[in-house]
Amino acid sequence: MSPFAQIALTLWECGYSIVPLEPGDKAIKLPGWQRYCKERANRETLDMWLDWPERNIGLALGPASGVIALDFDYNRDCKHAKILKIIGDSPVKKRGAKGHTGFYRFSNQRSVKYSIGGDSVLEV
Repeated sequence: MSPFAQIALTLWECGYSIVPLEPGDKAIKLPGWQRYCKERANRETLDMWLDWPERNIGLALGPASGVIALDFDYNRDCKHAKILKIIGDSPVKKRGAKGHTGFYRFSNQRSVKYSIGGDSVLEV
């Protein structure tokens, strides 16, 4: 059973907007997937996705799921500690090659990228 088939229905029932991902890929290749950031798939669409073999699962960030991600990349001028002192650290995060991503409750934040000297420090 695919990761999508194992957990998708539970996450959907909890109110999250989920989308299927290609096997072994974290990029969403589903045409028009951005709509699921604003609205959750209906049960009929979810059932169709459950029939697709070997899919991974992705969480569509934004108002539909109530979740945003803050990508902390290059820690120029020790900005990460200053930002975390203001917003608090997330209990849910993933580590990446350049830093980490923290997941927070969505409350109408807009997507924005902050850079210093051409290096991405923080991306909402």
